[in-house]
Formats: sequence, structure tokens, C-alpha cells
Amino acid sequence: MNLKFNITSSRMNCFTTAQAAKVDAGVEIFKQILCSEEFLNKVNNFQWRTSDGVAFNRFYLSNGMSNQQVGEMICKGLHRKNNLINVVKPISAEVVDIVPCSNQKEIENIYNNTITCCIGVDTNMLNNTWYTPVHLACAIMHEWCCWNGFNCSPPSTKMENWSGNTVPVACAWITKDVAATVCRSSEVSNWCGMINNRTFDYCACSTTYLTAVSNIVCISPIVKMDECINMMELEMNWLTTCNNITPDVSNRMTVLNNCIRMMTQMKLNMCNTTMDASDWACVPVNTMSTISSN
Repeated sequence: MNLKFNITSSRMNCFTTAQAAKVDAGVEIFKQILCSEEFLNKVNNFQWRTSDGVAFNRFYLSNGMSNQQVGEMICKGLHRKNNLINVVKPISAEVVDIVPCSNQKEIENIYNNTITCCIGVDTNMLNNTWYTPVHLACAIMHEWCCWNGFNCSPPSTKMENWSGNTVPVACAWITKDVAATVCRSSEVSNWCGMINNRTFDYCACSTTYLTAVSNIVCISPIVKMDECINMMELEMNWLTTCNNITPDVSNRMTVLNNCIRMMTQMKLNMCNTTMDASDWACVPVNTMSTISSN
């Protein structure tokens, strides 16, 4: 597939130099995986079972397509056909714009774009040291599958246990699993070694949640927790560079360290509830305020 990738800005945000470098690395991993036989073979052979043991040899919410047809569409640029169910992007993509997303409004602006292929990257995640270019390649794969018309959750009020077997989510996990083998790079292997499968989350921008009692679009509070952790880490870095560490500054650093430790543990506990985040508490987007460093 001969796709061109532009790392660009959105209406509201631009990538920093460090973020753009991580995005560029993630795009390179994604391109290699998308064109690899290893990835396509795993897509073709994908299988899953429901909680009561019923086996399926095709993806959940696959738009009525076989695994081979799914692989053709996402890996080889198969032209979309009018009789496919729920395929909402009827044009072929030649250029993919990778743009920053930091809030729900920005996500809506990007995914309402039906002219060109825009893939959003969560800038709240990019600042985290644990969020590697491999995570980013998985997020891009998820969004690429969504752009090609595959849903990542059932049309209900809650993510189902088998949402991990949809095309976007399953292909993102396959991306993680084959990254080291396909890329054959010590750097990529090191990034893969950093990943804990039990708490793995690539943070796709298109994944939003509805609650059982409200139809307001919600996002996981884990994103806001990461914003808080990022701001505390920035404060810690500033305090650490102070030439004269006074007792007052030391106390501030102790408090910040304790807060970071506790919030990180809370986040990990939330991740451990399920693989697909269906048990995470949800907070309406319009109740959230932007984190400020002041």
C-alpha cells in the first residue's frame, strides 16, 4: 500500500518537537507492519470465542466480511463497495494526515472530516515515558481500521466483553504482537519489552463511552489522570533543576512524588479491571476542565 503520511496540526493544537519525533517513529512502525505478511497472516487467521465458548472465525462487527476481505481492505487498499454494511468512508486514501487531539471537541472536528483521511493522536499520552512508539503504532492501526469503516464497539450503552475482537481493537493488539518481529530493530524490541500486556492501553482517540443512564458522550477519566500526572512531573522537573534546594522545596517534591505514586497506582488498578476498559468509570466530557500549570 503506497500511502503518504503527513504529521500536521489540527485546528487547535500542534505537536511539540519531542511529540512529533515519537509520532514519526510510530508511523514508521505502522507502515512496516501494515505492509508485512506477518500481520496479514494473523488477520487472515484471527479467531475468538464468546464467554460461553461459542467460536467465531471472523472478527466481531466485521461488516459481514471474511478475515481475508478485512485484510484486503486495511492492508492492500481494496476499493470499498456500495453493498458493504456500515462503511462510511467511500473514498480511497492516498494521504493520511496524523493530527494532534487533546479533547473531545478536537476529536469530533477530526472525525467529522469526510474528505481526507485524518488520524488523531492523543497528545495527553505522548508526554508519558511509558507510551512508546509501539503504542502509537497500535493507536494509528486502530484509527486506520475505524477510518476504513469498522466499528470498535457495539451500538449499545456499554462496551461489551467481546469488543476486543472487533477489527480496530484486535488489529491494534496484533500490531503490538508482531512489531518486534516485523521491524527487526533493537529499538523496537526494547519498546516491546517495556510493554506490560496486563495493563496495555494504546489510547485510541476514537474510543468513547456512553453510560447506562446518559447518552452524553464520555471519555475515560484515565486521560485526565494522565494530564494531572504529566503536570506534576513537569513541576518535579522544574524543582529538581533548582540550584539551591531549600526544605520548603524538598517538602513540595515529597508531596508531588506521593501524588504521582498514588495516581499512577490508581490508574493501574483501573487498567487491571478489564482488557478493553469496559469497567472504567466514565465522566461526561462537559464536566471536565483543562489542566493548567498555573
